[in-house]
Amino acid sequence: MRVTTHQPQTEELAGVREQVREALRAMGVDPEGEVGAAVVIIADELAVNAVTHARTPFSIEVEPRRDKAGRDVVYVGVSDDAWSVRGPETVTDGRPRLGLQMVRGLSVRWGIETRDDGKTVWAEVRR
Repeated sequence: MRVTTHQPQTEELAGVREQVREALRAMGVDPEGEVGAAVVIIADELAVNAVTHARTPFSIEVEPRRDKAGRDVVYVGVSDDAWSVRGPETVTDGRPRLGLQMVRGLSVRWGIETRDDGKTVWAEVRR
C-alpha cells in the first residue's frame, strides 16, 4: 500500500502523478501500459477535484487488491476533509469537466465513501 499526503495546490499535481507511477512500478504494473495509464489518469482527476473543490489537504492511496469476484485490481482512493461532492462543472475556458464520468469509464468499479471528517472517492481498475 502506498499513501501520500498533499496540499491543495495545483503545483502538487505533477508530484502526485509521479508518486502514483512509482507505486504502480512497485506493484509490477507498467505505468505506461493500459492499466497503469488508467490508474494515473484516475488519480490525477481525483486529485484535481480535491484541489479544485475540497480545497483541503488530501491523501492518495494506491494498492493492489482483489475484487469481490477474486480478480486482481488496482485500487486508487483520494481522501479529503470535505464531504460534499460536485458534479460536472464548467471551468474558466468554457469546457465542461466530466471527471467522474471519465473515472467511471476507466474503472470497473468506483464510489464515494463519506465520513464525519470528509470523504474518499475511489476506483478500481482490473489488472
